[in-house]
Amino acid sequence: MTAVWKELTQCLLFGASRKPLSPPLKEALAEEGLDVSNPDQQLLLDGLTAFHLYRKAATAVPVLKTHLPEPPDLQAEQLCSARSARHLEQIMDGKFEAALEEFLHYLRQAQKSLPPEVLPELLEKALQKPEIWEKMAAAIGPRGVWLASQHPDWQTLKLEADEEAWQYGSLPERVRYLRILRKQNPEQAVEAIQEVWPQEDSKSKKALLECLEVNLAQADEMFLESCLDDRHKNTRLTAARLLAKLSDSNLQKRLKNLSEQWIQFDGKTMKFELPNQLNKAIIRDGIQEGPKKMVLPERKEHWLRQLAALLPPTYWEERIHFEAPEALRILVRHKQVFLNGIIEAILLHKDKKWAGVLSRYWLQNNNPEQWKGKDALAVLRLLSNKDFNSIGLQYFKSHPYPLDQEHFISHLLSLGAHRWEDELSRLFVRNMQEWLESVSSWYAEDQPYLSIIKQAAYHCNPQLFSSLQHGWRYKNRAALKWEKRIERFLNTLLFRKEMIRELS
Repeated sequence: MTAVWKELTQCLLFGASRKPLSPPLKEALAEEGLDVSNPDQQLLLDGLTAFHLYRKAATAVPVLKTHLPEPPDLQAEQLCSARSARHLEQIMDGKFEAALEEFLHYLRQAQKSLPPEVLPELLEKALQKPEIWEKMAAAIGPRGVWLASQHPDWQTLKLEADEEAWQYGSLPERVRYLRILRKQNPEQAVEAIQEVWPQEDSKSKKALLECLEVNLAQADEMFLESCLDDRHKNTRLTAARLLAKLSDSNLQKRLKNLSEQWIQFDGKTMKFELPNQLNKAIIRDGIQEGPKKMVLPERKEHWLRQLAALLPPTYWEERIHFEAPEALRILVRHKQVFLNGIIEAILLHKDKKWAGVLSRYWLQNNNPEQWKGKDALAVLRLLSNKDFNSIGLQYFKSHPYPLDQEHFISHLLSLGAHRWEDELSRLFVRNMQEWLESVSSWYAEDQPYLSIIKQAAYHCNPQLFSSLQHGWRYKNRAALKWEKRIERFLNTLLFRKEMIRELS
């Protein structure tokens, strides 16, 4: 094209009469579809117009100088059925979005992989919700793993440790590397931290230390104990929390000795003997003085809460020789600060048993101020499915409709963090049906049933669809307002039932 354009511009400069268009030039113009039978002057103008447009539109195609990536081995890949692919499409479109995790669970269980056309969207979703990535990774198959490695953003989803990220990456990239390494080789992860430790700032030290919570073991104690002497407060406190999670650590032994010095038990009676000031050894173990504006009695309660937050909840059963429910009542009756301390301890030690004990305490006392905080919500999510269903059944067997918006059970059922047993599902639905039959005003939006039934749709057993679709009556205008919501609940159950059947 360059040679043709050069000759056309020369003809224009000299004039077609003085420099006639050569036969090769006319041949090139004919190949572009121009009429070469026209006079040279006309053909010259047509040629200049056409090739000017070509020059404006043309772009150089870059030449790939690297090797193309090897395609994945798809011989062992078994894709899910077209019907399952349609189910996934409905989930991705937002119609049944909350069913994604369940879909992936049954897909993995069937040892099948996702259809290739949905992989880009799922990888984007994994970037937004890292917590579901590990569950998703097993379902994307070799094709998905290969695809994730081709895109710069998706490469951050790697499940293998990347040494380059540790050496040169940002703090989030280094943390990701360390967490992966911690799962694969815990001791090597500690060695990696120790190598860079002197040059790290306070923020980095805290973030890297928190990675040791993965596969935390007694072998980590020596390094963590040394971190209690770090010059940065956040580093010291992070190390103390990790050491507190180790039941046989020297820090736990020191905390238990401190508890015996500060608190004496005589049956169900407690006496407290706390100092007026904390010594350096206590502060080193993670108990802080507190804000200077606190008066001394308030400051001492602050110390007790911190002590309770670090000790495992089971310690109190051993210490005062009462079962967990009674031990909790004794502690809270004497000092309300123990309640917040126990909440923190349950989360620190991931104690499901005491999460159940505390949840039953909240059910009996029903004080929203105690169970509406962020940490309390985390305790409820830690609750085992067995305890969740037991608490729900306990309530419905002893309470008639309607549910109270401010009651603990309404809060618990609205979380959407547990699987519902069949008996609980039936009791809840019957409770709601009885309420609908009696409702006579348009205050339905104020009822907890709306948020609960949305969660029940994804956490009830979908095999109950046939039985749960019966018994709904809409005898008045107020109840009719709920008809579409009930249909949505039943349609979700039916969708999940068909989705699971297709993947089974």
